[in-house]
Amino acid sequence: MSCCQCQGIEALFNDRVARRELRKYNKRGATGMTVKLIQAIKRESIVSLSLMDIGGGVGAIQHELVEAGAGNIVSVDAAPAYLEASRQIADRLNYLDRVEYHQGDFVELAADLPASDIVTLDKVVCCYPAMEALVSKSAQLTRRYYGLVLPRENWLVVIIQHIINLVTSLRRVPFKMYIHSHEQISSLLRKIGFEEISTKQDIFWQANLYRRR
Repeated sequence: MSCCQCQGIEALFNDRVARRELRKYNKRGATGMTVKLIQAIKRESIVSLSLMDIGGGVGAIQHELVEAGAGNIVSVDAAPAYLEASRQIADRLNYLDRVEYHQGDFVELAADLPASDIVTLDKVVCCYPAMEALVSKSAQLTRRYYGLVLPRENWLVVIIQHIINLVTSLRRVPFKMYIHSHEQISSLLRKIGFEEISTKQDIFWQANLYRRR
């Protein structure tokens, strides 16, 4: 990731946004396609499995899977405000001693991160310009299950992408939204050794779960 995109993520997902998302999670729990991805993972046997949650925001996937029996957690995020919000919830839920937090660009950190049984990227690939590097490095660290939430490839999402990128440009925030090809992502994962086992969609987002063959 360019340093500019990292700076843009920190600027957009700042303390104010993290506090708002924290209040939302405390009130409603996980929502939208995040719920669909969590449900798909929970249908598998995940008791004691380790999780790496990349760009996990306030940690909805982490908290829900720990409640379902998952083991140790690695949480990686470019936004320090989100890591702090996630840490607060983990402390309240009494599993803080099982979480390892890393702030920064996952692709740059990947060589020093442990492999995990489950790896999730919820609305993360669309924030990253170098899709192949992000997907390949994260998939290579996945022992069993690989979960993604991606923007749909339709005209409505493309319009939203252009609006977001226009607004961030006008605000001089160095952040862009990307819509990467689902077929290219799936093809890359198949080459690494994964098969798709679940797909859920709404009008804006798509949740996919893959299993290592």
